Amino acid sequence: MHNKKRNRKGFFISYWVLIEGLLISIAIVATFQYINGVKNDTLFEQKYFARDLALMADTVSTVPGDVTYTYSDSKADLSAYEYHFTKNLVEIKESGKDLSVTYPFYYDNSLSPNFQSILKPDQIVFSKKGASLDISKTSGKKPAAELCPAIDTKGTLNIISVDSSDGAWDMADRLYKRFLAMPNAGFQLSLTRQQDPTALEDRLDKISGTTDAVVSFDVSDQDVIHVYASKNSFQDSDKLACLIINNLKDEFQSVPAYRLESEEKIINKHGVGVKVVVKNDKAPDRVTAAVLDALREYNG
Repeated sequence: MHNKKRNRKGFFISYWVLIEGLLISIAIVATFQYINGVKNDTLFEQKYFARDLALMADTVSTVPGDVTYTYSDSKADLSAYEYHFTKNLVEIKESGKDLSVTYPFYYDNSLSPNFQSILKPDQIVFSKKGASLDISKTSGKKPAAELCPAIDTKGTLNIISVDSSDGAWDMADRLYKRFLAMPNAGFQLSLTRQQDPTALEDRLDKISGTTDAVVSFDVSDQDVIHVYASKNSFQDSDKLACLIINNLKDEFQSVPAYRLESEEKIINKHGVGVKVVVKNDKAPDRVTAAVLDALREYNG
């Protein structure tokens, strides 16, 4: 009888040990499932990136002076999503899906924004230079420079006219003001128009024969850079277009850039002519700096 009681007691102890072990196992499995679920929860990861990138945009836009910071993350997959920035908001989502995560950040309205839609990046570059704030994708490699025509153009540009479409007037005006502040440019520069609707043909007729080169600006809603060389004096025009596009490639490394022969009737009826077409939200100060540097290089 005594042995039966002892065996029954041992049975109950073993039974509860088994139950406790089973409960512990369930708790461990549930914990690992939760951790794995958080790890694979793309919404959780998107919220993490949204907060992190918003903080980075905050910091770069408010820090004094020029600054460039390349953001990457070894703890999560930055390249799994697409990123869209506006003046005070970052939006993150999976490609092909409507659901997105947004997060606000402070934006200094005195800065000129150059924000791109960034698809599956390995890193995101935040850059503030002067009055311009850029947020873009970069491969980390400098774009290959285009081979420019090997012709001597030193000292050939004495008078340069700057033209623009209605939408690109601000860019032409900034180029002119930047030129006025530039010592010893080696050439004269003037605008073909003020903020008026003068027809292109009328403007070019007016300057025909009085200028050595025309640089024309236009804008589009596509994030692509085009620089066109005039069919007239094509080799000289192509050299200037080449120098401009190489400078623009350095400034906007992730933006596709193409140098083309102009299909338009005329850019400059006599002499060198180029037309620069960029997206309408591109930082105009950086575009005009690239063009002015090319003009000085062309003129030797």
